[in-house]
Amino acid sequence: QAQSAEASRQGRYEDVQKAAKEVAQLASILEHLEGLQGQWDEVADVLAEVGLGQFTTYPRGRTGRRQRTPRGQRTSEAAFRIPILQALEEMGGRGRVQQVQERVEELMRGVLNEVDYELVPSGGDIRWRNTARWCRLDMVRAGLLASDSPRGVWEITEKGRQYLREHGG
Repeated sequence: QAQSAEASRQGRYEDVQKAAKEVAQLASILEHLEGLQGQWDEVADVLAEVGLGQFTTYPRGRTGRRQRTPRGQRTSEAAFRIPILQALEEMGGRGRVQQVQERVEELMRGVLNEVDYELVPSGGDIRWRNTARWCRLDMVRAGLLASDSPRGVWEITEKGRQYLREHGG
């Protein structure tokens, strides 16, 4: 800016225009980088929510293979869709993750099984909560939940309300 002001005082308007163009380009690059940072923050939030926070930085090497739960033993991701939407609707359309999950657990009492209450091998998270967060990610991608909610808040969209009316009451 100081160079631009000096060039302006000296009547070097081409230099002023060049400097203004460079500033505009830098502002555009900065805006793009801020957008990328925002996208990365969203990805990092999702990874942390599903117990994969260690992947928000570069991996340091293989730690060994994890055992997967045999198919059919845990409650499917799809089974969480309606309870999540119901919980959010009951909460006025949005809620903090912890409160949403507490209500989902109540709604799914009798559905969640022993395997769902085990810890996932990747960390200290309970399996059903991990599955619910993966379901939430899929619902965001499907437009049923808002993608721009504040961190730690789940929010139903109009499309999510429509889905709930059509599929779950």
